[in-house]
Amino acid sequence: MLAALPSLLGLTLHARPAPPALARAPAAQMVDIPRVTLPDAIASTFADLDLKNPNELSQADYNTYSGAAIAGTLAFFLPGVLIFDVTGVLFDFLFSALLGGGVAAFAALAGVGPVNAVGAKLIDATGADVPRLTLPDALDGTFNDFDLKNPNTMSQAEYNAYSGAAIAGTLALFLPGALAIFDVSGFIGDFAFSALIGGGAAAYCSLRKDGIGDTANDIGGKLLGAIDKVVS
Repeated sequence: MLAALPSLLGLTLHARPAPPALARAPAAQMVDIPRVTLPDAIASTFADLDLKNPNELSQADYNTYSGAAIAGTLAFFLPGVLIFDVTGVLFDFLFSALLGGGVAAFAALAGVGPVNAVGAKLIDATGADVPRLTLPDALDGTFNDFDLKNPNTMSQAEYNAYSGAAIAGTLALFLPGALAIFDVSGFIGDFAFSALIGGGAAAYCSLRKDGIGDTANDIGGKLLGAIDKVVS
């Protein structure tokens, strides 16, 4: 009777459309960490400590475990510069960037040799575009005087090649500088200290099967997600 009442009154009822389904947020993406298989003899050690075995982790879990170790290393590395003398690496980088990077950048702007091709291959290997840095317009005349290309007017592909050439030139001098000119032992000591203490503690926490492990893995996943956003 109630169902027929609208028709008797001359009313037409329309069914309310169903609300649109909520779009599911895309799952967070992160870079995959290359796996290192630990010796089987260590498996019992993880079991004795009631820890997860890294060899048995899925790739996603291995990513967050590795990310936690990286986060722990970084957390100790920056304060470590107050303990270890890392000036050798800083001087090596400045020397390499100004000399090697500067010469390579000049050659790239002048179109000399295969410098741009090398730079393009280096950036292509990363799969990311180099963020552009706009130079002051006052330098336009300087580039013209030296018959050089102006980075401000380059396409993104050309800018990638030019930047990659500067990076390649820097790297070409950085390692020889570390081996023969500058003392980088402080940097190495800081990294080893940070990886063993900070990274080791974070890795241990991430392998736990309780809330501490969940928190450590959440931090590791967020770190790798942030890295993925930068490189993608």
